[in-house]
Amino acid sequence: MSSAGFTTPGKNKTPQLMNAIHLSHGQGTPVYKRPMSYTPVKPLPTRKELLSKELGLNYESDGPHSNSSEDGPGDMTQVDSPSVRIVKYNALKKQMKTMSEERESLLLKISKLREQLKLQKKQIETEESDRKNQLHIMKNTYEQASSDKNRVIGLFESVVREQECELEELRKISDTRGLGTCVDFPNSQGGTAISRLTAQLNQVIQEKNDILAQFCSQQVPHQGAAGGGEGAAAV
Repeated sequence: MSSAGFTTPGKNKTPQLMNAIHLSHGQGTPVYKRPMSYTPVKPLPTRKELLSKELGLNYESDGPHSNSSEDGPGDMTQVDSPSVRIVKYNALKKQMKTMSEERESLLLKISKLREQLKLQKKQIETEESDRKNQLHIMKNTYEQASSDKNRVIGLFESVVREQECELEELRKISDTRGLGTCVDFPNSQGGTAISRLTAQLNQVIQEKNDILAQFCSQQVPHQGAAGGGEGAAAV
């Protein structure tokens, strides 16, 4: 019996020894190898063994035993009947179901809290946007009011200047006609610009009316100037 690289060493050789003989490089010189030691593979645990391990039992060849801590590790003295094991299994199953329900409840609460946080964040952003819009509107209103105030002050100042010019003309006329000089109105102190200009305008108009009254009482022959003054006073 021969094959590639192997020959039959003899009839008195066992199959184990024949398998251990190896002819190196076809030299015909046998090399004996020591057979490897066989290490048995531990079998996988069965479903009963896994279940008994979860229930705190030790499942041996002679049946499941309870591993009591009082007896020490590996001391198997109590044997549970199948009904007891079923009761323990049902209790464990019920406990796992309760834990699963609690987990679902916690997840639901977390989801609700997240929704509330989203709503609060959206509400805060809306309030912040409204506050910014209100500030923008208030700023625009203030700028518009300031612009209107400056415009009104400018109008008052222009009116006062016109009235002062007319007053100066009337003073010159009164001086040439011998009506005497009018007392200058004093500078107003305090108050807003509009109230100050209003007081100045009233003072100028009052002085103009006094001068026109003096013209009318002495019957000045130049009616054109008097008529112009009355027209100015009416304004």
